[in-house]
Amino acid sequence: MTDILDRIINRKTDNSFESMFLNFIAIISIFFGINLVILSISVKSNIISILLIIFIISISVYIYIKPKNRSNYKKNVYTLIIIWTIIIYPLMWVITGGSRGIMPIFLVFHVAMSTILLSGLKQKMIIFLNILVIFILFMMEYKFQNVIIGQQTRVMRLWSIGLISTQLIFVIFFITTYIMKKYNTNINFLKEAHKELIEVHNELNKASITDEMTGIYNRSYVIDKLTREIMSNGEIKTSVIMFDIDYFKLINDNFGHSIGDEVLIKVSQLFKGNLRATDFLGRIGGEEFLIVLADTDMENAFNIAEKLRIMVSKMKWNYKDLKLTISGGVYCTDKNETINEVLKGVDICLYEAKNNGRNRIIGN
Repeated sequence: MTDILDRIINRKTDNSFESMFLNFIAIISIFFGINLVILSISVKSNIISILLIIFIISISVYIYIKPKNRSNYKKNVYTLIIIWTIIIYPLMWVITGGSRGIMPIFLVFHVAMSTILLSGLKQKMIIFLNILVIFILFMMEYKFQNVIIGQQTRVMRLWSIGLISTQLIFVIFFITTYIMKKYNTNINFLKEAHKELIEVHNELNKASITDEMTGIYNRSYVIDKLTREIMSNGEIKTSVIMFDIDYFKLINDNFGHSIGDEVLIKVSQLFKGNLRATDFLGRIGGEEFLIVLADTDMENAFNIAEKLRIMVSKMKWNYKDLKLTISGGVYCTDKNETINEVLKGVDICLYEAKNNGRNRIIGN
């Protein structure tokens, strides 16, 4: 039922509440008008009133089925609303029992629906017009009681009550069911948007801690991890390895920067594939790497560094005369050392390894 209503109310116009309201008015005008013709015939209204109602029904059908464009469509339906309010509603008031019938309730619901679905000046004008018409109808009934011709028979009273009740049920169904559907659609949209935001946040977070070229951690993140390890471990030993690719500038000069980039990437992959899950690897400079080894003493750290050095020296390359070696410094932290002291210590060890012929590991 909701899908049918969706197709009817949303056809040929945008998806705003205003357009839904206008479509609804056009449809209800057709249905309302047909029943009004039946009621008018039942109470033996004059032929002019009946023809006027039929003419307005025809206009309603035309407006709904064949709108030339959205702007004209809205203008036409608002015109239709005004016509119904100042002509058809008063006629319905007269032939359905006036204030003793159910028409006042319908008008209240019409005002309520206008309040909910419209906004701005249009909302105020429609509401004001309805209130003005209701006031005039009450005053007319008070002054000229004989004008009210409805509710003369039990069948007529049941017919009019049934007709208006149907309209009210349709109004309530439209307001509750359709708006709840839109609410659920918006909730689903927000959930999807929230999911996308989380994905974007995760991607940005990953980009902020990752070295773009090699895919390993960048300098700021790996140093932050080292800082946390030093601060939290206390008596537990944390060791640090700093590697530098030997003569990397010559590799760039002799083979080109693209080959130099390939060397950095493959060395990074080798390091990453031979470290423990608890270790942290980061690129801290052009060809310098830092490895944080949690809960690792000097001896084990030195053995890990030496193993990686040998593996790098045995790497095979598709470029003639390309031979790769690395130098490394290993530093095991002491209690109460600061991050600057640790970085300075491991840098001194690396400096000694390079000054002592490169392709070697020096520890503190």
